[in-house]
This record gives sequence, structure tokens and C-alpha cells, in this order.
Amino acid sequence: MRFRLPLSATACCLLLAGMLTSLFANLAIADTTPPEISDVHIDPKYPQALDIVELYARVEDTEGIIDDVTVYYCYDENCWFPKMTDDNLDGVYNVTLEAFSVGTIVHYHIEATDDSANTNSTPEIWFSVASNISVEFQLDPTVAITGKTVWANGTATYDNNESTPVEASSVLLGVEGTSIEVTNQTDSEGRFNITFQAPDTADDYVVNISVTNRSLSGSNESALTVNQPGDTDGDGLTDDVEEQLGTDPLNPDTDQDGLDDYEEVYEGEDGYVTNATSSDTDGDGLSDHEEVIKGEDGYETDPTNADTDGDSVDDSQDWNPTDPNIQSPPKEDDNLIWIVLAVVVVLAIVISVILIVMRRRKE
Repeated sequence: MRFRLPLSATACCLLLAGMLTSLFANLAIADTTPPEISDVHIDPKYPQALDIVELYARVEDTEGIIDDVTVYYCYDENCWFPKMTDDNLDGVYNVTLEAFSVGTIVHYHIEATDDSANTNSTPEIWFSVASNISVEFQLDPTVAITGKTVWANGTATYDNNESTPVEASSVLLGVEGTSIEVTNQTDSEGRFNITFQAPDTADDYVVNISVTNRSLSGSNESALTVNQPGDTDGDGLTDDVEEQLGTDPLNPDTDQDGLDDYEEVYEGEDGYVTNATSSDTDGDGLSDHEEVIKGEDGYETDPTNADTDGDSVDDSQDWNPTDPNIQSPPKEDDNLIWIVLAVVVVLAIVISVILIVMRRRKE
């Protein structure tokens, strides 16, 4: 006798089976991967007083949908928890924090949750609101001849902190008691390099450099002594100084290396102090002038270091003196050599066959 379930029982079994199948399927593909948070940054990078601070972060989830992104930030023992939004639908979430007062230190972290309740968060991050700009610089030389070149090299940072450079800011150099003013700009690391001509009158001067960025500015100064020339060869070094250095007061380039004695004695634009009485300060076989410019070898190297890239091969013998991984010219392609040999052999065979055929025809 065949047993048959009532229709309603069969439907219930099928329904239950479908539910179990769906349940197990969902369990098998359950999303367990939390969102990824990257490229967290604020704008401006180094906020000043009254700057509106915008916070950005890229949040992505490869298996689910982002459900919530919140920033938790605190200062002065108070905390706030605003939501971040993806206004452009490009995965970059942002929120406007506020403008903070000078000296405020803000701590924050970001938490992201997807539609499967997977959560991820960043480590705690902090930033401070800059209160001043610190300027440091050196003059080279500090005692100059009237009308000769002087270099001023330095850096500008927020609150004298090397990790917070004053980027892309206006730099103004002025020499007290003269009409000399030179403008420049800091680079991405807060550095500036200014060249100016010493005043035409011998005296003691004060050189002032100021840096301005939005609402903040800072300055510093240094003393410059300017002397009248007693410079027979016109190289920028007085005859007395040349006597002390052992250079020739009648020859602006004592060692005949292509660099004036003045340029060798001071760092100047190339940034090196070399021996004005030796054409090859580091003894590597290249003249000082050849090293500081892209000369015949096409490389700029250190004239005070015989092995610029530290690979134990002197610059004059090094195929690439600026790359420690390259000392010799590249090897010829072995495949190309074999191809050339094969072509030569084939041509020899063809020519031989032609000669044999022509000889038989004559016979």
C-alpha cells in the first residue's frame, strides 16, 4: 500500500525545504568582510585659527554596502560624532568639522559599518591648530664683497615643528637700510633658496626674511658684513682672503677646473664647498666642475665624494655614478647575437649555392 501525504502536508514540506535551502545558502555567502578605510586627511593640511576644517576618507566594501560612516572627534574634554557623507557617490566621504582656535589639539578616528553589521575603524589621529610661523635661515657668505652674490637658504615651519612645513608660502627678503627686496616661495617641505646681490656700500647690514601664509606670518634676521673689494683678479675673494686660503689673487680660477675660487669657497648654488687649489677635490678622476654640472657624462655628482652612489666604484669609472645598482654598461642581448649569426650563416649558404650553380652552368 503506497503512503501519500495530504496535499497541505506536501506543500508545507516543500516550503520548509525551500526555507532551509535559502537559510543555508545565505549562511554560505554571509558577508564577514568589514569596510576598508583609506586616504584619511584634512583640508587644510595644517589648519590655522578660523580655518574651516574638512575631513575626508575613502571607504569601500567589496562584499556589502556601506551603511554608516561616522567621525568621532574630541578636544577640550568634549566630543562630537557627526556622520560623514559620500556627496559625489565616488566612495570619498567627507564632513565639515568646524573652525578651531589657536593651539587646539583635535583627536579623532573614523568608524565605518556595512549592511551586514561589519565594522572597521581607524587608529586615533590628531592635528593641532598652528599658532605661529618659525623661520630659520643662513647667509652664505656672512662677509661679502660689495655687489657680489649672497645666498640665503632656510626653512619655514609651523610652531617650530619640522613635521609641519609651511607649504607654498610667500617669502620676502629685505636688507635693512637699502632698497634690496627679493620675493620667493617655499616648496612643499617649507624650504626656500634666495639669491641677492650684496649692497654697493661697505657696511654692516641686517638681512630680514619673512614668511606669510594665510593669517600667520613669521620672520627672522641675520647679520651681513659688506667690505670694499681689494680683489685683484675680481673673483669675489679679497687678496687678503686669497692669501689665507692659498689661492692665487691674480687668477680667479686658481686650480683651472672651471669653477671660480669664490664659488668653491662658498656653498653657493651647487651646494658644495670644494678645494679651490685642486681641480679634483675628491680625487675620483673627474674635475669639480664636471661633477656639479651635467657635463660629458650627463650626471651631476658629489665633488667631495669619490663614490657618490656608495657602490664602491669611483664616479669616473662608474657607468651610472648616481645609481648604486649600476656599475657597468648593459650587456648586449644574447638573442640578438644569435639572430645576427644565423643571418650570416644563411647568407653564406645562399652565396655558396649560387657560386656552385654558376660554376656548373659554365661547365
